[in-house]
Amino acid sequence: MSDESNAEEEEILDDLAERAGRIATRLLAERNIAYLDDLSTESARELLREAWRAAATERFAGMAIAELHQEIDLMIDSLMMDAPGSGLVRPRLH
Repeated sequence: MSDESNAEEEEILDDLAERAGRIATRLLAERNIAYLDDLSTESARELLREAWRAAATERFAGMAIAELHQEIDLMIDSLMMDAPGSGLVRPRLH
């Protein structure tokens, strides 16, 4: 049964990641920004937080998801991010 539970959790996480990616792409386009790397570390985190929270709200519409938002915040805060203009080439979000 735990295999089924893990598979379901993985499916949900994959779905949230896809939704968050689409939302992040839209948010970048609305701000006329091509790359997440063009933002400061804190601005990039805020954009990702906004995208993941919106994805969770969309995915679990009508449900109480305050704990999920807290988990998202912890995940985003734990991301290791390079400083803007670090010279690393990042793929363009589509």
